[in-house]
Amino acid sequence: IAIFSADWLAHNFGMDVVVAIRNPFAFVGSLASANWSHPFSHFVKQTELMKLLKPYNAQIREFARQEKPLVQQAVLLWNLIHYRIYQYQEKHHDWHFIRHEDLSLKPVEKFEALYNVLSIQFTPRIQKKIIALCTVQPDEVLTHTIQRDSKKNLETWRKRLTDDQIDYVYNETAELRRHFYPEMN
Repeated sequence: IAIFSADWLAHNFGMDVVVAIRNPFAFVGSLASANWSHPFSHFVKQTELMKLLKPYNAQIREFARQEKPLVQQAVLLWNLIHYRIYQYQEKHHDWHFIRHEDLSLKPVEKFEALYNVLSIQFTPRIQKKIIALCTVQPDEVLTHTIQRDSKKNLETWRKRLTDDQIDYVYNETAELRRHFYPEMN
């Protein structure tokens, strides 16, 4: 997960950094749908990472000791990632932070703005590719492809999560979610 090393990567390789922020419900729904678990024991072994994630150390150790349900794992992972993103926002005012949903709603406009701020030429070919990747019809979407109807895809988490899971995500991501998604409160 490069997000935890973004400042090191930027410093050592002179990168311009773009950080995509993800709706916690969509993030959790995606991981649960893909049946992806996370080995929190890998985090426990990384002393420097654990220092960066200090407020969550007890929870990380608990999840490393005993595997939790996928939704709980995904929520903790979302919190860890977005806690780090919050730290980056406080420290790196020259980085670019954009919500995935904003890209999905206006892909051409938002990507063009991002290209411009990064001094990358936004060509008609790039625009055509963005349109092709973000406007595919639902019956054309294949599993594990990057082509989606990006606007319709914003709500797929509602089909993937139960009401109880949605309540869990809502409650367990509240603190950070308010920072990134104030309209969800």
